[in-house]
Amino acid sequence: MTDSARRNCWISLSDLFVDNVLDFQGVAVQMVRHCQPMSDEDIRRAFFYEVAPVLGPQTLSPAPLVWTEFDSDEVIKDVTARIQRRALSPLFHIQCLIGDFACRLWFAFIWKELAKAIAEERSSSHTGDMNAP
Repeated sequence: MTDSARRNCWISLSDLFVDNVLDFQGVAVQMVRHCQPMSDEDIRRAFFYEVAPVLGPQTLSPAPLVWTEFDSDEVIKDVTARIQRRALSPLFHIQCLIGDFACRLWFAFIWKELAKAIAEERSSSHTGDMNAP
């Protein structure tokens, strides 16, 4: 997987964490077009362990800061910072494990719908199927 594909994946997934109606099909189209070299497992891990822990808390706020879309550069900066901090700090790594578990619980319904939409998009594009988590 290339760094470019991974960053594109983060940006596409960020649309699932804004305060509006979730457009699973729209995100699926972006994922199939821009994250092509990523495996199904890479996309699932990016969702649960990279993007959701950074952007997910925004959806739990009664007054979210972002209503329409995240700034792509900020998404990349914030997700990269978390990955780097996790790699450097054993204590932060443990905190991340707890947060990652919570994300798998809180955002499983989003992943289920996204995985289904990606599978449909890949099927219609004849590029393969997305496996469920």
